[in-house]
Amino acid sequence: MSAGSQGAAGLVVEGLTAGYGREDIIRDLTFGPFLEGEVTMLVGPNAAGKSTLLRALAGLVRATGSVRLDGAELTGLAPAKRARHASFMPQDLPGRVDLTALESVLSALMVTPDRSDDASVIRERALAALERLGIAGHALEPLGRLSGGQRQLVGLAQVLAREPRLILLDEPTSALDLRYQVIVMRLLRALAAEGRIVVGVLHDLTLAARWSDRIVLLDDGAIVASGPPDQTFTVERLRAVYGVESRVERCSEGTLQVLVDDAGELG
Repeated sequence: MSAGSQGAAGLVVEGLTAGYGREDIIRDLTFGPFLEGEVTMLVGPNAAGKSTLLRALAGLVRATGSVRLDGAELTGLAPAKRARHASFMPQDLPGRVDLTALESVLSALMVTPDRSDDASVIRERALAALERLGIAGHALEPLGRLSGGQRQLVGLAQVLAREPRLILLDEPTSALDLRYQVIVMRLLRALAAEGRIVVGVLHDLTLAARWSDRIVLLDDGAIVASGPPDQTFTVERLRAVYGVESRVERCSEGTLQVLVDDAGELG
């Protein structure tokens, strides 16, 4: 992929290097634009740099290079200002806190203090986000009493309530059962259709293939391939990146499936 001009619409990244301490995990990545209406999933083996890239886009790790959203540079913005444009959902919310689910969503809205909404409007937005995810009934329950999957949905409610242009999600379905995996992925497609840019990390390749417009395959901090799922997922690439023997086929309904037949030996 080639980056667009400085004023290009969407998400454009140029020369992005990011890591922790003195160690660079991703190096000199350039890609984009990712456009509104699109769902993009970052995939790759463990330690490929997926979560680091996502956190770099959110401004949560040390990073150099350019991250532009609709032509506006995000790199270097203070966290509160960046959160007005891009909202990050971690894999899980901490369970050992006294906040209720509703209070957790309300606290997320406090990150963007420039909004002029009064307290009642903010509370309505928080409740509407919980309702959209089907967990409004748990609004007054402490996070510590919720399951991992329920806390994950609260994390997504935080993102919904902020109403960002760019949505960044780290493994949004990892703690969810099959039904809620579909519900969440369908919601991400709806959010994209509403005019947002959605970028996430997934380990489940078939789930990514079914619901994504674009796949970015990473390995060892670099982009191996990027494009539509049926062009990015090939038997040869999966063998080279994951070390597996696989089949990439369509089921009777036409949905792309990634089937692993053999994973080789350990060591």
